[in-house]
Amino acid sequence: MTEASSWTGELSPDLDQLMAFDAMRAFLEAYWERGSKSDDELAILLGSLNRSGAFGGPLDPAMWQDWKDAVAKVRQAGGDAAHDPLV
Repeated sequence: MTEASSWTGELSPDLDQLMAFDAMRAFLEAYWERGSKSDDELAILLGSLNRSGAFGGPLDPAMWQDWKDAVAKVRQAGGDAAHDPLV
C-alpha cells in the first residue's frame, strides 16, 4: 500500500454522481447523529438534501446543481488521495 492510499483503503471508482451524492448524505447524517443531532444547520441541510422531492430529487432542487458544481470543481482540480483538491 502506498502512502497516499494508506488512509483511503481501496477506493470505488464506479460511483456515479447520484451514488456519490447519496454517500455524502449518509456521511453527513452519520456525523449529525454522532453529535446527538444537536446541529440545527446540519439538520436543515440534510432536510434539503433529502431525495423525496419530485422524481426522487432533493427537496431543495438547487442542491443538485450545487452538487454538480462541486463535482466539477473537484474534477477540474484533479485531486487524488495525496492531494486535497479543495486546498
